[in-house]
Amino acid sequence: MSTVGAQATLIEPCIYWPDSHSAFHVRTVDADHRKRIGCPGEHLEARAAADELKHKIAAVMRAQGAVNFQIGKFYPYREDLNAPARAMLDAIKAQLDPKA
Repeated sequence: MSTVGAQATLIEPCIYWPDSHSAFHVRTVDADHRKRIGCPGEHLEARAAADELKHKIAAVMRAQGAVNFQIGKFYPYREDLNAPARAMLDAIKAQLDPKA
């Protein structure tokens, strides 16, 4: 938790569970360090429980009026926009990324 200027507080829940290294970890964490810490192996049940918890936390925060500081992670960014904002986003995306 930290403040962002005088108008906002950043709350970033962190959920940890035993699971295999993700592609992000393999790409960004030094191989020697990964070797030292080991890898607990895939744990699909724990991963699903963590994902469910993450979405429930986000839903509670959205219901209280919280907004996201990041774009396009796990939450429904586009669906949370009103119609004019969604149209603007689509127009910008069409110009910058017409093949998507």
